[in-house]
Amino acid sequence: MSQLIIKNLSKKYPNGILAMSGIDLKIGTGMFGLLGPNGAGKSTLMRTLATLQSPDSGTIFFDGIDILNDPMSLRKVLGYLPQEFGVYPKESAFNLLNYFAVLKGIRSKNDRIKLVQEVLEITNLYDVKNNFVSDYSGGMRQRFGIAQLLLNNPKLIIVDEPTAGLDPSERKRFLNVLRDVSTKSTIIFSTHIVDDVKELCNNMAILDNGKVLLIGTPKFLTDSLKNNIWTRSIKSESLDQFVNDYRVLSSTFNVDDSLDIRVFSEDNLTSPFSHNSPRLEDVYFLALNSKHTLSNRD
Repeated sequence: MSQLIIKNLSKKYPNGILAMSGIDLKIGTGMFGLLGPNGAGKSTLMRTLATLQSPDSGTIFFDGIDILNDPMSLRKVLGYLPQEFGVYPKESAFNLLNYFAVLKGIRSKNDRIKLVQEVLEITNLYDVKNNFVSDYSGGMRQRFGIAQLLLNNPKLIIVDEPTAGLDPSERKRFLNVLRDVSTKSTIIFSTHIVDDVKELCNNMAILDNGKVLLIGTPKFLTDSLKNNIWTRSIKSESLDQFVNDYRVLSSTFNVDDSLDIRVFSEDNLTSPFSHNSPRLEDVYFLALNSKHTLSNRD
């Protein structure tokens, strides 16, 4: 099985921003979720893994490849879908993929046609293969991005905020494609959307201010908050007071202008508080906003 090993990765930009600070991760085959708010350092890490920039210190190995000292060897087995990619000419998906296949060194026309048809099927774009990619919807363009990176049968796939801006149906179709691909590859899925990680990933890490706050399976991390999540309704004008008195993780408006709040507490809270099953979003907000830490580094 493939394994990506990241040790003590750090990067400070000339403006003084510490984008990565001593990042240590071990990532195997399947879907690994990298969850964090905008500005957490996720894109810096993704670009570093994709050999597009160098860290100040640290090491990265993938299947025996020293990525920082031998980037060309990694690129042969890498597929990368950045947050923003490509301005497409008025050209069909089929013709563009055929062109990309030529660039990737696939010389046989028959082999290219077979491969292009295969990746179009995988990404559910075969029926629109003759349409201009420039006319595709946002979700279709993202799926086309997956199609082009699959042309070299990558062992390591990096996708950076791929569902940002997609409508619910496009997001679901895109996630289904990633789910199917993840059975054979190591996929690092960077996002600030908790539901994406919950639906897809068999392992995950939460990153903020360039540091890994916690690592584990979504189930382990969620179960670790069992009996510690409490909910109640409050008046909206009381929120600041409750934030001062409790570890309020999140709040939701109701139609009557009241708020439902979710609170972390290891102590028993009295009525009108009531126990509630933990969610992955509780883990996320707790990691970002308190000193309470969780880890499962197996």
